[in-house]
Amino acid sequence: METKKLAGGILSVSVKACITVLTIVLLYLAGKKAFDFGTAVFDEKSMDAKGSGYDVMVTIPSGATNNDVADILLNNGLIDNKGLFLVQLKLSDYSGKIIPGSYVLSTTMKPTEMMTILGTEKKETESSNE
Repeated sequence: METKKLAGGILSVSVKACITVLTIVLLYLAGKKAFDFGTAVFDEKSMDAKGSGYDVMVTIPSGATNNDVADILLNNGLIDNKGLFLVQLKLSDYSGKIIPGSYVLSTTMKPTEMMTILGTEKKETESSNE
C-alpha cells in the first residue's frame, strides 16, 4: 500500500515537473518570436542592398486598402512579409492615406521610404537608381 502511495507521489511530481518545464519552454519560444517580430518592425530592411536592386512600376488602384497595398508590394518583390508591412504601415502616418496612382519603387527602398512615396501627392515618382 505504501509503495503505491510512493509511486503515485513520484508520478505526480514528475508530471508537474514536466508541465512546468514545458510551460517555461513555450514561454521562452513565444517571447523570442515576439522579440524577433518587434525587432523586425522597427529595424527595417530593404529587399536588396543599395546598388544591387532594381526598379518596379506599381499601380495603386483607387479605393485600395492597406491590405491591397501590401499584396501589391509583396507580389512585386518589394516586401517579403505582408504581416510585418501591415504592422509597419499601421504604426506609420500613412495608414489609410496611400494615394492611388503609378509609382516607380526600388527593391533597395525600406518600407517607410515606400510609404512616404505612396503617401505623397505626386502621382509618378522617379527612382534614384535611374
